[in-house]
Amino acid sequence: MTRMVGSNTNTTDTTTTTTVTINSVTATLLLAADPKRLYARISLDSGAASEECFIREYPAATDNNKAGVLLTRITVGNTNLLNSEYVTLAGNIYTGEISAIAVAGSFDLHITEG
Repeated sequence: MTRMVGSNTNTTDTTTTTTVTINSVTATLLLAADPKRLYARISLDSGAASEECFIREYPAATDNNKAGVLLTRITVGNTNLLNSEYVTLAGNIYTGEISAIAVAGSFDLHITEG
């Protein structure tokens, strides 16, 4: 069934979920440009280590700047302080390439797109 959200049309009711490893040296492609994108969610997995990265709404090949939407999981003792999810907005879906770069180290991001 064709779905319309804003000016986006999608011909499937399915989503795909992938895991991508990012690092702090080189920006990594998370999602290719898709004019039919209805939804995208990028999240840190739960864990004991502190992790921070930037989600960038532009191609990874542009630069390796640490800028964009900050996702973070700061672990202090047994407490996690979270801002661990990036979601496209239904009224203004970004359909271009989405990339990411870690603040430090390397770790996995989980990406769901529909």
